[in-house]
Formats: sequence, C-alpha cells, structure tokens
Amino acid sequence: LIGERIIVLVKEGSDAERLSAEINPILKNRDWDKALEKCGKRKSSLARVVAEGIRHRSERVEVLESVMQEAIQASLPRLERNMSALQILGMVSPLIGLLGTVTGMISTFQMITLYGTGDPKIMSGGISEALVTTEYGLIVAIPIILMHGYLNSRIDRIVGILEERAITIVNSVKKSG
Repeated sequence: LIGERIIVLVKEGSDAERLSAEINPILKNRDWDKALEKCGKRKSSLARVVAEGIRHRSERVEVLESVMQEAIQASLPRLERNMSALQILGMVSPLIGLLGTVTGMISTFQMITLYGTGDPKIMSGGISEALVTTEYGLIVAIPIILMHGYLNSRIDRIVGILEERAITIVNSVKKSG
C-alpha cells in the first residue's frame, strides 16, 4: 500500500509542479486554447482541474469557483486512496501486539498455576511470547504511521497546488471579464 501511494503521489506531485510552471504564464496571458491543449496532454489532477476551470470560464465567478472546488474534490479520492487502510493498520498493529502480550502473560500465569514458580524456564516461554508480539506490533506500526504522515503531507501539498491554480484561473477570468 505504501509503495503504491508513494509512486502515485510522487508522480502526481511532480506532474502538478511541472504543469503549474508551464501553465502559469499561459493563464496570466489568458491564452485559454493553449492552456486547454497543455492540459489535454496530461492525465493529472491539476490538468483536470485547470481544464474544468477553463471550460467554465464564461460562467459567473461564483459558479466558476464552485466548479473549480468540485473538480478539486473529485481529485481527492484518487489522491487519498488506501490512506485510511494505512491509518487503520498503523493503529491496529500495536493492539495486535498487545493482544499477544496478554495471551503470553495468561499462558505464563497458567504455567505458574500448574507448576508453581520454582522453574524459571516454564515462565520464560510465556514472557518471551508477550515481549515478541509487542515488539512485532511496534515494528509494523511505527513505519506505517510515519509513512502515513509523510503521504498525507504530499497529498496536502498537491491539493495546495490545485487550489492555487484554481485561484489563478478565477483571477484571470475576473481580469478579462
């Protein structure tokens, strides 16, 4: 899940930055056909948002802003795909480790009940199980939580670029209108 998200978001982010740099002067000059042509060659979220704004440039500003916001919202599912699954895995992994800890301790106490506390080897198996499961739960959870935060920041950066371009289009239309 993490690998897929990294690939998609890095590609989306670099394409958004590249297209943004290319299309900025075109939008400032209000060369709508050239801007649509540039957007038509790409499949990124930014290309779809900009193209949608250009197609509705003759609408009232309020309608144009609404259309642009809808286009941004329509891009979010693609950007946020599998993020909730990562979040759930990051939250559940330590709990599974804790469950193993509890079962290991129960096993230890059952051994103590049956055989007493005279032989440390009997208790060590259950305690070892408890510690190992906690360790593995944390080994899984920590990288997932860190990557979830990193990926969310990339999504926020991409959405920020989409919103900036939407504002640029609205402002360009206002000037020409």
